[in-house]
Amino acid sequence: MEGAGYKEFKFNDSVNKEIIFIDSLGRERFVVYDDVFKRYESLFFVLMRAFEQAAIGKGNERHANGLPFDEQIICTALKNHGAGGNTLQICKKAEEIHNLDDIEAKKHELYGVINYAAGLIRAYEMEEEQND
Repeated sequence: MEGAGYKEFKFNDSVNKEIIFIDSLGRERFVVYDDVFKRYESLFFVLMRAFEQAAIGKGNERHANGLPFDEQIICTALKNHGAGGNTLQICKKAEEIHNLDDIEAKKHELYGVINYAAGLIRAYEMEEEQND
């Protein structure tokens, strides 16, 4: 079962929902209550636009080389070169927005910041998984 699903539960006699995100191996990866999701929905969609840039936009076109995210240099650089590459890209992109007038261009650079940070986070997670 891939994607997200709902599970209803009762709390104080009111019906609530959990949103459950399932990974491609069928593992429950993330659970959030429906009312919390509603309060953070705008954040979710910003993160989804960053995902879109990485998966089907500039990130995929220029950097993926047909590889899964975890095998791309954005995630493997930590093991081979340390965290400096990703942190440099994060800083560079954050600085570049000050030289841009177009709001769409600024957002595009900031999605890149999110994606480079996500790559670094995944690299640390994979390092932890190897040490377990």
